[in-house]
Amino acid sequence: MLNVKNALRRIVPSSSITLHRLSDEQLKCQYMNRVLSDSQSLYMSCMANEIVQKHREAFSQYKDYYLGKEVVIVGAGPSLSYYHEKISNAIHIGVNGTYRIIDLDYLFFQDFENEGHGGVFDVDEIKKLKCKKFVGRYVEKRPDIMQAPEYIDRYVGAQSYYVSDYHKNSDFDNTYIDYGIPLDICHFPLVDNASSVFAAIHFALWTHPSRIYIVGCDCSYSMGQHFDDSTGKKFSVNLVKRNWNIMKKHIDTYYPDIEVISINPIGLIGLFNDRYTDGFVKAQILPPKMNE
Repeated sequence: MLNVKNALRRIVPSSSITLHRLSDEQLKCQYMNRVLSDSQSLYMSCMANEIVQKHREAFSQYKDYYLGKEVVIVGAGPSLSYYHEKISNAIHIGVNGTYRIIDLDYLFFQDFENEGHGGVFDVDEIKKLKCKKFVGRYVEKRPDIMQAPEYIDRYVGAQSYYVSDYHKNSDFDNTYIDYGIPLDICHFPLVDNASSVFAAIHFALWTHPSRIYIVGCDCSYSMGQHFDDSTGKKFSVNLVKRNWNIMKKHIDTYYPDIEVISINPIGLIGLFNDRYTDGFVKAQILPPKMNE
């Protein structure tokens, strides 16, 4: 145990611990805790450097890129099927499999658990797209099946980014830590918060358009899960609504000059400015109340 005691003396100030009074087991615990702590700090420091490098390459050129323009955020909810006429001259930023129903200018895709033929998205299909592509990976520990393989960036011609939850993402914990969504996406992960659409919105805010339209973000399973009936993991509607309210607060605080309009909202009724298309109205889809 002499070697451990000598090692501990090198990393712990003599004034903070009386080494000769500690048992061998206590010494071992003190030493291992310090080593593990240093290893975690090293990992997080390296991860931070990687995020900055990747995000500067991917996003630095887009700061205020769409000032005075209009942007459409395209989610994969069933109501997307009623967005028949694209808003003229608007930039369309879609997520996952939305490219199957509408031509996009940008595509953000992540969570490879549901990738593949017949899945939420397919990298072989994405490879053929001409739009700008971004592939996301998670900072927090996720099942390996959810992470994008390393070769995907080159295979589909995409730039990579990182996402992170800025609160405790749990249906079983009524309290959560709101770290605050960061403004500078060149130095921080994009926001995930249980939906890839938040990463797309985070990017859109970075470009600072005058108006953002939200399409296909149903926040409800009343019409099904996806516009194309593909399978995917369901999240609690209450969880996703809570995260939308977090995003709304972020927009109100830091981007009050950006108008946000929901097209054919269902679960997000009243959160932003609501607008319905003729086809949606004629289909007699009665949106449920916001709190149901």
